[in-house]
Amino acid sequence: MDRPRLRGLLDDGVEVPLTLVSAPAGTGKTVLAASWAARSAGPTAWVTVDGDDLRDGALWPLVLQALHGHGVDLADEPPGTGDPESTRPFLTSLAAAVASRPAPVTLVLDCETTLPPDAATGLELLLRRAAGGLRLLLLTRADPMLPLHRYRLDRSVVEVRMADLAFTTGEARVLLGRAGVHLSAAAMESVMTRTRGWAAGLRFAALALSRSDDQEAAARALTGERGTVADYLLAEVLDAQPPQVRATLLSTSIVDLLRPGLVEALAGPRARRDLDRLARDNVFLDEIPDHPGTYRLHPLFRELLRAQLAYETPEQVAALDRVAARWLATNDLPVEAVRHAMAGGAWDDGCRYAVEKFVVIRLLAERRPGQLRALLADLPDEAEGPHVSLVRAAQAVLARDASAAASHLERAREAFAGVPLPPAAQLSLGLLQGFEARLAGDAGAALSALRSAEGLIDQIPERPERRDAVALLAWGKGVAQLLAGRLDDAVEAFTACVDRAGRGGPETAWPVIDSLGQLALVAALRGQLQRATELADRSLALRQRAAIPARYGPCAAEIALAWARTEAYDLRAARRHLARAAEAVTAGDDPLPWAMFAVVTARARRARGDMEGARRVLEDALTAAPLPEWVRDRIRVEVAILDIVTGEPAQALRVVADVADARLPEAALVASRAQLATGADVTDLAPLDEGTTLAARVDLWLIEASRRLGLGDERAAHRALGRSLRLAAPETLRRPFYEAPADVRRLLRASGDLAGQHGWLNPTATAPPDGKRSATTRQGRDTRDGPGARAASTTPTPTVDGGDGPIEPLTPKELEVLGHLAELLTTEEIAGVMFVSVNTVRTHVRNILRKLAVSRRNEAVRRARALHLIAA
Repeated sequence: MDRPRLRGLLDDGVEVPLTLVSAPAGTGKTVLAASWAARSAGPTAWVTVDGDDLRDGALWPLVLQALHGHGVDLADEPPGTGDPESTRPFLTSLAAAVASRPAPVTLVLDCETTLPPDAATGLELLLRRAAGGLRLLLLTRADPMLPLHRYRLDRSVVEVRMADLAFTTGEARVLLGRAGVHLSAAAMESVMTRTRGWAAGLRFAALALSRSDDQEAAARALTGERGTVADYLLAEVLDAQPPQVRATLLSTSIVDLLRPGLVEALAGPRARRDLDRLARDNVFLDEIPDHPGTYRLHPLFRELLRAQLAYETPEQVAALDRVAARWLATNDLPVEAVRHAMAGGAWDDGCRYAVEKFVVIRLLAERRPGQLRALLADLPDEAEGPHVSLVRAAQAVLARDASAAASHLERAREAFAGVPLPPAAQLSLGLLQGFEARLAGDAGAALSALRSAEGLIDQIPERPERRDAVALLAWGKGVAQLLAGRLDDAVEAFTACVDRAGRGGPETAWPVIDSLGQLALVAALRGQLQRATELADRSLALRQRAAIPARYGPCAAEIALAWARTEAYDLRAARRHLARAAEAVTAGDDPLPWAMFAVVTARARRARGDMEGARRVLEDALTAAPLPEWVRDRIRVEVAILDIVTGEPAQALRVVADVADARLPEAALVASRAQLATGADVTDLAPLDEGTTLAARVDLWLIEASRRLGLGDERAAHRALGRSLRLAAPETLRRPFYEAPADVRRLLRASGDLAGQHGWLNPTATAPPDGKRSATTRQGRDTRDGPGARAASTTPTPTVDGGDGPIEPLTPKELEVLGHLAELLTTEEIAGVMFVSVNTVRTHVRNILRKLAVSRRNEAVRRARALHLIAA
């Protein structure tokens, strides 16, 4: 196919004496030159030579014959040998004849083999003496022995290499398309990765894929191990090498990077020189930029070599892998050392490298399926040893299997008893013991093990793995402190983890990302909604930079954002964040994310009037996983709130009585609200200290407002309501007002002065009254939410007492609308609360009036209360 960008290179080349097209077999050198020559306006002579021509001295006769066809006349006969002394007079005369032409002539010399030194010397002489009358286009598999450095200095050479000849993705797509092969972007990327744009590889791929019923699968399975690609590379490249060089290629093919020292260990002292020559000869070997003497084989050629090695000497493969593993471990390349040790069946060696070279610590920091986990995933049952047990314990920790982790750690401790361990092994053991204890729910044991491990840090040399270990320790301590319910200590530990990243540590490592998310959760729980949003945004930005898919977490940041959006009553945004968090959160997760996910999910459902769904979420959370008691208390409080809003305050009081922490302010507040709902007298409410969550402090004044209203003291109720609003305003905390007792919501609607001062209660507001930018303005809002009079449904489970009931049962939606009618909400407000149209609400109201046999809304409410359909 025509490739204009390459023809342009050759157009530039004929403006200078030499154009060198040097690349391996099958890269399209001849096709390119022929395509260019067919379009060239100037005289172009073409000579193709192979090894026999060069050995028989036929080069110069062929050159003379080709030039003669373009007006270069010479009476001298070329010599019969390629000896430089005998050819010099002839070449001098030939150069003079070329120079005498009125215009330059281009000589295309297509070499199917390496040019010998005498031929290269002759070409250099011809170019130099032709005085600009000759343009040489040299096609070769290996660089000739020309003084290329001088040509480069003089800017008298254009070089076209394999990288230039490689097909771009667009060119490859056209080439395959002409063969009837049409691939998706992913499959096309796979083909390009395997072939690197190598022309012959693409042509062979087109041939194979065009015959396949499933071109996508065939593209992903493209390999150099077999088929026409393998046959071509075997015949044209591998078998063309001398035996020693061939052996070097086979022995070194087991590693991905051919490093100095490693290749000698694998193939002997001549290996480095062999590879240097192969690179000069363009034998599908690329030198790694900025790493002199380090090479990488073309993927298809490497696959052929590995397949050929396994075919010719299968017994050598495992032995070579073990040799490579030892060299790589000694030279501080532990991940590759582990891979080759495992491939060579040296299980204990591989696990020892993983433990002593910090691979286990990196594995724990990675926290998702990837290269490290895959390397250690296939330990056979017969693999034994203390290091094997530690690796298996790490796998169990990542799988959240506390029992298996404990079993493997016990085996490791028994095997290591009395054996001096290097610091890295001791550190790995301590970390794993701490993480196993955390999984088992033993916060004290977890903290003890992690603190002991922390004492080993000073024995570890400064290196990236040490920073990984420090981040892991700080993160592990933070989660253990959460397990114990010590939020301040948890914040201190998570902050230390994040701060370590800010001082050059692994800022995109999993522990740092999750620490930010956990800090966001604690901030959200405390009512610091703007700080929670900022921390969560940082966590998600780092997760994106680290390319961690959502399903692998960490999910804490999304849960924190869902919590913040729910507290701001931006329910649409809250549902989006909950959906993202649901991809990763599980019952076995750390306690705070799991509990807050359940609570915020229940609150979102409660706000939509789905009381049964909200209760189911909370009950599942209490039974799905072992949770620390302080977390269970938080969930019990949510259950009690649900009982109150569904008209069962007595049940709420029974739930609150089960709360283990008698000092929990939220439990005391819910108990007070439940007592008020039962009609009981409630004495003055005790003030809360500044350490209590913001929502609890706001709720305190809302309950006080309700209590004062019950006593007939509307002025005091107004003051309490105003105080709650002032507390909530800086964080745009709306939820407590939407879920406040009905009498308080009526007071707020009736208090024009308060509503005017606190326009931020409307979710369409852009900022609280102090001018601070709220969390909702950064993350988006649900503009369908109504102004500050909004609240969750207070519809109880209906109980109808006898034959004086409705004409036909009310549907759940009709009961929900009836509850809002009892709260004196307008049709538009009900539509906003329920996320339905005004016409839908009107339809529900008409059905309610018909079923209750009444004609007015207030009559429907009185009738419903008499029938116990709604709370009195």
